[in-house]
Amino acid sequence: MKAVGFEAFASLKAEEEGEWLLEAFVPPHDFNYLIGPRSLIILGKEGVGKTTLYRALLNYAQPYYLTVEWEPSFPTVTPSKIEGLLEMVRALFQSIALALLKRIANEPYLTSAPEWAKSFIYSFARYALGEKWQEELSARGLSEFIFILSSSSPFPPSLSSSPPLCMAELIKAISSLGLKGIWIMGDYLDKWLLIDKEMAVECTKAFFSALPLFEVPGFCFKMVFPHGPGLSELTKASGIERRRIDIYRLSWSKEELRNIVERRFQVASGGSVSSLSQVIEPEALPELISWLERWGGDCPKGWLEAVRPLAFSYFSSASGRPLKKEEWLEVRRSIPPRLILNAEEKKVIVGWREVEDIPESLFSILAYLNERAGKICSREELYFKAYRKLHAVPQSPAEPGWEEPWSWSGVLDNLLYRLRQLIEPDPADPVLLIAVRGKGVKLERLL
Repeated sequence: MKAVGFEAFASLKAEEEGEWLLEAFVPPHDFNYLIGPRSLIILGKEGVGKTTLYRALLNYAQPYYLTVEWEPSFPTVTPSKIEGLLEMVRALFQSIALALLKRIANEPYLTSAPEWAKSFIYSFARYALGEKWQEELSARGLSEFIFILSSSSPFPPSLSSSPPLCMAELIKAISSLGLKGIWIMGDYLDKWLLIDKEMAVECTKAFFSALPLFEVPGFCFKMVFPHGPGLSELTKASGIERRRIDIYRLSWSKEELRNIVERRFQVASGGSVSSLSQVIEPEALPELISWLERWGGDCPKGWLEAVRPLAFSYFSSASGRPLKKEEWLEVRRSIPPRLILNAEEKKVIVGWREVEDIPESLFSILAYLNERAGKICSREELYFKAYRKLHAVPQSPAEPGWEEPWSWSGVLDNLLYRLRQLIEPDPADPVLLIAVRGKGVKLERLL
């Protein structure tokens, strides 16, 4: 195993990472289900590892299946109308034809298939590529097939009018090439959502309601889609409701997340480091794991982002020894986790962990500090303006809302304590909610 060093922690974007990412991949516990014959829509939120899983599935399938990486153009007509559905089917068939010809071009031994199979494949390709098939082949670097397709047999009308029958015959043909079937793989919905979210969801839902396409043995979809607000309509596609397609929600246990981090260290070190106990002294390991859980939440990217400062320190050191607890504490204090507040939904995210059930009183104080991030707020303004929601801090007993300091100081201490327990990765060593002796409190926020 070649050591890739800190590169393994640098980007944390699967689409930008090299071939070593497949070595760093830790399969979910039910990976065998994912590589099974069922069509799947794999749902996952940001940072959960959808693209990494997609690359791993593609890598697994390529030797056994015709893999078609499908990235259709945004539909011009809603697929709920028949012309819209036909537009997407035509685009799908074209992608299958191109993938099949590329496979034959790259693996010449496939041309030893029975004549009937080759004849069907070439006639299907010419049909699927449409009227401008010659231009399409030239543009894709497949000009060597122009002569072959020119002399191919006409495609049977009975098949051109029935996509399921067409797919069934194509599966038979490619089986003679030694392939088990066809996997249609897609990771494009994020791009569609940027164009028109409502249209993207409607189009996708309509397409996956075309049930007959998903009832051909050996033909399946493995689609990776984002999961979030407004996307629940996808699960109402009739193909899903009638169990022609399964919904799989990508998630990880704490043990799996730790395995992902340790595997990343293993790839980074070329195999010499396989456990976090080799990176940090054993006495600090429980605190490190707790830190990763409270920063990283339930996302691989969150855990990797949280451990990145430690990885940088470890791989930057010439000693190769585990970091001492004091060194780790110093490293983590230098980079606080991101803090995101959604005032409308009363939602707080620290790092990649969503803070659950935060009381209104604590949210008000945090929102007040967040608006003034990096600035010291006096204890008086936190109590009277943030907590009690007065317009100004009372300066004397004569002013409305006045309270003696001894009566509210303990209340504020308790509120700040509870807030730290909720948001700090380590409440005993705060990196977000910082008390400044004699002046007040400030919120450190990574911009």
